[in-house]
Amino acid sequence: AAPQRGNEPESATGMLALAQKLHDDYVRSGQEESERLVADAKNQATRIVREAEETSQRTLGQLEQERSLLERKIDELRVFERDYRTRLKSYLENLLGDLDNRGSALPPRSGQSQPGTEAHNL
Repeated sequence: AAPQRGNEPESATGMLALAQKLHDDYVRSGQEESERLVADAKNQATRIVREAEETSQRTLGQLEQERSLLERKIDELRVFERDYRTRLKSYLENLLGDLDNRGSALPPRSGQSQPGTEAHNL
């Protein structure tokens, strides 16, 4: 029975060493997994930020193009409006001129005096 008792401390020491080794392995494995997860998360965060910046730049570029197009259309419409008003004014002035010319070319109706001659008839 004495030889077995002599082996117990060695067996306990071996068990303790094995437990320590298992503990160290689990800690190392946990640290490696933690580092891997953190690295993956950082990579994913970097990718998401990069994609968001690319999308933002692309959208901003599209909006700038649309803005330029709309500003050109506004300018074209302003030019069209100005030209249209000028042509309309000229057309209406020509019509008024034609009316004035026709009115002065017609003889006065009998019994009515022409404007401006009423004061002379009094």
